[in-house]
Formats: sequence, C-alpha cells, structure tokens
Amino acid sequence: ALRRQDAYWATPSLTPTEEAPRTAYNAIYNALIAASSLFNLRNQYKQGFHFSDPTSMFKAYQDELYQFDQLYRHFCESAKQARSQGWDILKSLRQKVEDCYGNWFVLNLGLKWGELIENQKPTSLLENWRLSDATNYPNQHRFFYRNVQPILDKKANRKSKVFVIISDAFRFEVAQELTSELN
Repeated sequence: ALRRQDAYWATPSLTPTEEAPRTAYNAIYNALIAASSLFNLRNQYKQGFHFSDPTSMFKAYQDELYQFDQLYRHFCESAKQARSQGWDILKSLRQKVEDCYGNWFVLNLGLKWGELIENQKPTSLLENWRLSDATNYPNQHRFFYRNVQPILDKKANRKSKVFVIISDAFRFEVAQELTSELN
C-alpha cells in the first residue's frame, strides 16, 4: 500500500486533478493502513486483556495499548478527509473499525479496569488515587500548586496571566505521537 500511495495516482507531492484526485486516494490509503494496523493489533489480544493489577495495565497502555486509540483516530481522520473529497468508499470499513474500537477495545479495556479496581485491597488505588509504583506520575489534584502557583509567585510583581489548557482530546496517544514526531 505504501508503494502505491507514493505512486502517480495517490502521491501528495503532485497537485490533485479531476482525473487524478490524489488527496482523496492518499487519504483512502492512509485509512486502509490504519484499519489494517488496528485489526492486526486486535489479533494480538484475541484472548483479551490479562493484567494482574492496575499498575501493569497502566504500563501496558503506555507501552502498546495506546495504539488502539491512535490507529482509530488516524483511520477516522483519513476517512473524513476522503469523504470530504466526495469519496464514501470506506463506509463499510468504518463500521468494522467502529466495532473493533468501540465494541471490542473500549468495552473490554473498561471491563478489565473495573475488575482490577474492584479487586484492590483497602489503602490502594481508590483510597490513595495513586498507582503503587508510579511515583513519576503525580496526582492531578495538586496540579495548580505544583505547576501554576510557582509561575504566579515568580511573576508576582508583574501583571501576568497563566493559561492552562484542559482537553480530553489531548490524550496520551496524541502526546506520544507528538513526542515521537518531535524526536
């Protein structure tokens, strides 16, 4: 697919024309690649998610499971771009991707997380809101005092403002992608 995507009909380096709608073709190839990778990743977890505790599940998300979210987002972005170019060829694939992501990944991951939380001993995750060995991941409840207050204290003599952007859309997988692209 990558070789064809770089060829005459789908390359983004050439201007799209009516005879060669390269932007749409390229987006379709991107969507197909993302969907294929998503299904391959799911096949690695055919037996489901087997974690012994919340920390191991958290680490598995950091190491690999975030890719489910990332591949789903890549597919949706590419499919939307193709559709905006007048190509709705991915409609039936979109349903399969939605089923894999929403009805399999999100559902099973949520069920496993709930199971792990229910099986926690007292004075654990729910009581302390902290993973056992995740000292590198500070709790959010002290975010203001740890991140914003020091900035305000330094600039006490100036009239300054601090803006904090809080977005559910800027998830771990997006931050991971941004980090890898910057590196």
